[in-house]
Amino acid sequence: MTTIYKLPDGGSLMRVASYSLPPKKALVAYIKQEQGDFQTWKYPEIIQGMRESESARDHWYFDFTKTRGYKENAVIAAYPDRSCVREVV
Repeated sequence: MTTIYKLPDGGSLMRVASYSLPPKKALVAYIKQEQGDFQTWKYPEIIQGMRESESARDHWYFDFTKTRGYKENAVIAAYPDRSCVREVV
């Protein structure tokens, strides 16, 4: 499971979506669906501008900016939901 968070300029961090996908794929899906594209079988592996955290493996980010054609400036983050992971002993 992956949780998608949004931090708009001057706003508060919001939990906006959950996906049963790994974080990288979930972020692609969220971006494409924000663009109105629901043809999931055609989604690319990565979208230009996505980046993985240098300090936390499998944490992905993307900047929505008005200059890229989005409605607002915001940082979108995709984090693995560790609460659903169970350690096997």
